[in-house]
Amino acid sequence: THLKSPRDAITAYLAALDVRPGDRDVLKALEKLFRAESMWDELLENLTQQASSAEGRDERVALRLALGDLQERELGSSADALEQYRLVIAEDPKNAAAIDALRGLGDKHEEL
Repeated sequence: THLKSPRDAITAYLAALDVRPGDRDVLKALEKLFRAESMWDELLENLTQQASSAEGRDERVALRLALGDLQERELGSSADALEQYRLVIAEDPKNAAAIDALRGLGDKHEEL
């Protein structure tokens, strides 16, 4: 069967996730679709779920960086982005992407 639209694919993957909660392949496929469809709240939930079940530090760090970027750029939540970048630094103190992101946030938002 061929799905007619990204929204149909999302519906199908969400049904698959109901049957196989936490399935990494399904979550990755949904992540791509949510990005393509600019479904930011759904992407936030998806990335959060992936980060909480990540098997290794590198994967978790990459997902938390993606969460921080999403929260800052698409959802306009600098405080939540800051928290994600802090979690990255806690696991990987020399992570250049997180350090740069924190500096950028600090430059834009002195109150943080």
